[in-house]
Amino acid sequence: MATVNIGTAISLARFVGVTYAPAIIVISDGHLNYFSGSFTASRIKEFVKSVLLSVTMLTDAASFDLFTAEVINRNRPRLILCSFYSSPPLHLLVIAKRYQRFMDVGYVDLSSPSLCSLLQISANVRAALFVYKEHNNSPVIKIKVCTAYS
Repeated sequence: MATVNIGTAISLARFVGVTYAPAIIVISDGHLNYFSGSFTASRIKEFVKSVLLSVTMLTDAASFDLFTAEVINRNRPRLILCSFYSSPPLHLLVIAKRYQRFMDVGYVDLSSPSLCSLLQISANVRAALFVYKEHNNSPVIKIKVCTAYS
């Protein structure tokens, strides 16, 4: 993330096509993505998320199994990100974007009891991350963020 003063960085402003200020541009995979509309925090956040969205949504056991089979056939490791939101939060999308060149990334909404059971996630888990090697159905890395027991 960077801030550019278009008054002093005129050539940079021309290069990225900025004709007015303020402007929000997300550069992702060599592509310029321009924000348009009213500057509210929620709209800007949704814009950034839409540019970064690089995960396969795993909504049930069938989609999870299909994702796993396709990734194994391509001989790639996979990363499964989990949280209690219907779409991945921004901090998880940043992780997904960082690793998508090296592995396929899936997202699980933890409000799905069938997927929680499949991934062996208990009710006190708020977020989780699993990394699988190629041709392996057991995660080599498991990170779970839990609530405190009372």
